[in-house]
Amino acid sequence: RREHEDLALPGAPPRRVGPRQVGRVMSLHGDEAPWWRVVRADGTLLPGHELRALAHYHEEGTPLRPTASEDHVPRIDVRKARWHGVED
Repeated sequence: RREHEDLALPGAPPRRVGPRQVGRVMSLHGDEAPWWRVVRADGTLLPGHELRALAHYHEEGTPLRPTASEDHVPRIDVRKARWHGVED
């Protein structure tokens, strides 16, 4: 089980943070923060917000993994989506 993930802030290199730190930011800033970018380590979207998040992913061009059926919600392709600190 992964206890931490990468957090990338504008102008700063990615750093490791835990779920409590992410939860704290979300509780303080809610809709001001890009909440749709908070996903599980396997790319699964947050339950209850999948459709709203998908609209953001399509707008941003976030890489998604193919689904087995049209009825399934896609997952983020985390390997392709991970930011390594280099702008295009």
